[in-house]
Amino acid sequence: MAEQIDGYKPGGMVHDAYDYWNQLDKSKDASMNGDWKSRCSGGLVKGGAKLMKGLISISGLREVEDSSGRLGYDVGRGASTGTIIKDGAKATFDVGMAAVTFIPAGKVLAGLSKGKKLYTTAKEGTAITKMALSASKSASKPVAEELTAAISKTIPQGGKVTAEHSKALLGELTEIGKKYKINIKEGGMLGQSTGSIDTIAVNTKVGGPHEIGHVVQQLQTRATALEAQAQKLGKPVNQLSQAERKEAFDKFVKPFEEAAYNQHEMYALDATTRTGAANSTYGESLKRGVTHFEEALSSGKVPVAEVSTTANILGRTPNVLGRSIGESAQHAGYIGAGSINYTRDELTDHNHNAKK
Repeated sequence: MAEQIDGYKPGGMVHDAYDYWNQLDKSKDASMNGDWKSRCSGGLVKGGAKLMKGLISISGLREVEDSSGRLGYDVGRGASTGTIIKDGAKATFDVGMAAVTFIPAGKVLAGLSKGKKLYTTAKEGTAITKMALSASKSASKPVAEELTAAISKTIPQGGKVTAEHSKALLGELTEIGKKYKINIKEGGMLGQSTGSIDTIAVNTKVGGPHEIGHVVQQLQTRATALEAQAQKLGKPVNQLSQAERKEAFDKFVKPFEEAAYNQHEMYALDATTRTGAANSTYGESLKRGVTHFEEALSSGKVPVAEVSTTANILGRTPNVLGRSIGESAQHAGYIGAGSINYTRDELTDHNHNAKK
């Protein structure tokens, strides 16, 4: 168990992932003493566990988790400005080191030699010059109204907001998506929602409400892009060809999401706790985000971030090429864990019984 340091207790998903693989590596599986097929299977499992432990150990992601956790803790307890600045510098350094570990050095150096930046932190209100397709209020407003209505219908105002409420919202979003031929489905990487112009895949097993918040953002951006494309071409949105839909994604969705990555995270963090559970202002935070995204999408600018101090600071943690390499690697431990038929509790029981 992690030791508490002046009230802050280190730990989190990366530490948990490492502990899981460590337990699995040290488990005394009876199948290891069985026939040759069982022994081979057991050897592969233990080999995979050792590999995952090694990757996490060299990644520096545990350091990222500790420093970002410390930053969030100190912001939450109202620590001094000097302490917050110190925490932020440490978190930035740790993220940078983890990024360098996971990005092939040749690619990084080649990019830097061409003047590319390793980190992107676009400011709110900044014009997104790569958005070659523009949207008017007549394209962005109806989409925003649909999403706001879905949030109001499923999320209670004030009081406790449960995972069931956010799941009900996901159901409403799925129905809205059908209008735009966008398939919203459960799947993909744990702790992430990703998508193209036609599909949004969200895995709600870890931090579901947080990821569903991202689905709201992704659906709003895609639907607005498709409405803008339809208005430009003078045809109904459901009659756009696949090539026209792809153009909307390339010229509108992709540049917007890359430039406004931090703002996506800020609003999702503002609506949920650090563990991804919905907070009591989940609905209000989501609707506020929809409003600011509507304004940004119709003006081609990075959204205004009207969020809590903690969400603002943590959302600005440097990210690599629009998607944190640390975030992707962080979830790797959970993806691998999901492919093996042991839950943490089952593994603990298994080890306990093996010692008897």
